[in-house]
Amino acid sequence: MKFRIIKNYAKTMLFNDKLYCIFRVTHRCNFRCKMCNVWKQKCDELNLEEIKEVAKILKKSNVSIINLGGGEPLIRKDIVDIVKIFSKDFEVRMQTNGYLANEELIKDLVDAGLKNVSISLDSLDPKKFDDICNSNGAFEKIVYNAELFAKHLPKRGSMLFFNACVSKENIEELPSLVKFANEKGYWMGFTPILLSEAEDSNDPYRDFAPEMKLEGDNKTTEVIKELIEMKQEGHMIFNSYDSLVKMDLFFKEQFDSKWDCDIGKLYFQILPNGDITPCSEIRAVGNILKEGLDCLKPELMDKLKKTCKGCLHPCWYETSQFVHNPKVFIEKGKTILKSYLVKRK
Repeated sequence: MKFRIIKNYAKTMLFNDKLYCIFRVTHRCNFRCKMCNVWKQKCDELNLEEIKEVAKILKKSNVSIINLGGGEPLIRKDIVDIVKIFSKDFEVRMQTNGYLANEELIKDLVDAGLKNVSISLDSLDPKKFDDICNSNGAFEKIVYNAELFAKHLPKRGSMLFFNACVSKENIEELPSLVKFANEKGYWMGFTPILLSEAEDSNDPYRDFAPEMKLEGDNKTTEVIKELIEMKQEGHMIFNSYDSLVKMDLFFKEQFDSKWDCDIGKLYFQILPNGDITPCSEIRAVGNILKEGLDCLKPELMDKLKKTCKGCLHPCWYETSQFVHNPKVFIEKGKTILKSYLVKRK
């Protein structure tokens, strides 16, 4: 499998071929985060036999990385089997809020082949955390489960991430989040918040939460400058220098958020029912069990990019920069190499 992944990485660099797929295995979630609309989206879910067919189709492509997300993927009772299906041929990551995990489940996920995990952590203030997620006493349990992931994932070759959705409510906490994450053996990543513009919006992922809207100002610039300095000092911040600079401009509305991204080319998304969307901001263009990946036609992707509202999602932006920006390629290459050469505590 390692040889296949290395070969696919090389093909991606040479031919801009597909690399990364987010498979949202469910839209169900145990949280009701203020900025998120996913849990409101009703969607059928593929069963294990259908997911095996998805894996066969993806194996014929150049895809190397499968990121299992939701909703909350751990809400599926068969999540261990899903990991096992993909881990035979892909590097498997998981995006989770971490709340539903326990030691036995984590051990089973690792045994099934889970490689990396990303856990949402939007605040270090338990009350603020509960307010953002509409949860009750979730912070302590999530941190405890994060420690269990760190305990059981392989000490070399795997990576642990906390990810924060950057908003007005937590902008001043970002440096503290980095320090906290690093103390736990985790990298820290940041995603600029995206919000619906109206309460009755049909956005599939953005919800209406105007109190969280972050207007770029001197304080935002100072915080992001501090993050850049922390990264230079060796703190484990997964965002590239490039994306941190762009984040400041993004909040000031001085960055063209409709950058020339590679939707449908380097990356795409599969919904719980098998529908394919080029990214999380654009409608479905087909179903993987019916059309395979043929629906991701380059001319259609170029057309759909013009309808995009724009974003700075690290999963898309960082992948494009990894392939097209030599500085980011070297930076990310060192990060990946470090996960293999430096044994995690």
